[in-house]
Amino acid sequence: MSARYPFDPFALPNGPDIEFPVARQRRSFAQVLLRALLAIGGFIAASFVLSVVLFVPILIGEIIAIDAVVVGGQQTEVPDFVSKLGALFLGTLVVAVALLSIVASAALAAGKEGRWEHPVSDEVRREQEAARYEQLKLEAGHVRAL
Repeated sequence: MSARYPFDPFALPNGPDIEFPVARQRRSFAQVLLRALLAIGGFIAASFVLSVVLFVPILIGEIIAIDAVVVGGQQTEVPDFVSKLGALFLGTLVVAVALLSIVASAALAAGKEGRWEHPVSDEVRREQEAARYEQLKLEAGHVRAL
């Protein structure tokens, strides 16, 4: 008896004996590290931009209150005023980081697709895999009977 096993697993009439999972692209450590550094850099940049945006109204309010180095009826020296502005900016930076942390945690909790996946039973999973297998056979276009 002679038989030839075809190289195309979809050429078998009943399908392959081994289930072929859908291939995922594996990322190298360098790619993961680069993505992490980009995410951290983006978070820092967004924090800085948001803190500047939140700080501008405070700065305008403080500039309006200046009467030739007199603020709120009290004489203030320039270095003290600059240190006060620096402290106000650091406060708005903390608020910006807190707000972005909330947004980032929501984005991380949402996952890649942004939806919650409920666990499925084995029977439903098998049906889904069979439907996926049929779709792959159709997409392959080289389905033929032996």
